[in-house]
Amino acid sequence: MTVEIVGSYPPITRLMTGFYSLDHAFINDRCDLGVPVGHCWELFGTSGLGKSTFTNSLAGIFATIQKKNIVLCDFEGFDPTSLKRILEGVGFSGKVNMIREAEDEEQVDKMVELLNEKEYCVAILDSVSAISPVGEQQGDTGEANMGRRA
Repeated sequence: MTVEIVGSYPPITRLMTGFYSLDHAFINDRCDLGVPVGHCWELFGTSGLGKSTFTNSLAGIFATIQKKNIVLCDFEGFDPTSLKRILEGVGFSGKVNMIREAEDEEQVDKMVELLNEKEYCVAILDSVSAISPVGEQQGDTGEANMGRRA
């Protein structure tokens, strides 16, 4: 049996975070270390584990390495003082563009739009489970909306 990959495949850029376990978690068969750039990740777990703190720290590290800014799309609320402390703690010096739109879907669209600009290199969406589709917000009581979030 033979596998043939047709078409051009872009090279994968990797960044070393300085977190030994994380940099080694993404090792490939050529022993390339570091976190792949240009990919979406999801961290999940129970409340209070430090997912947001870890994510904000990584965003600061990536943005510092890339010398760019951060886009933050937060649906549950955050403490700006804590965010600033976390980002300064990892050496980030730049701008965090906090997105606030009337509808959740508009916020995600704005986040993607900003992320496509050259001045931004990382986006944080916190928390996916808090997003409410327009149909769910405007629908009638008893209307079936299960699965729309997914």
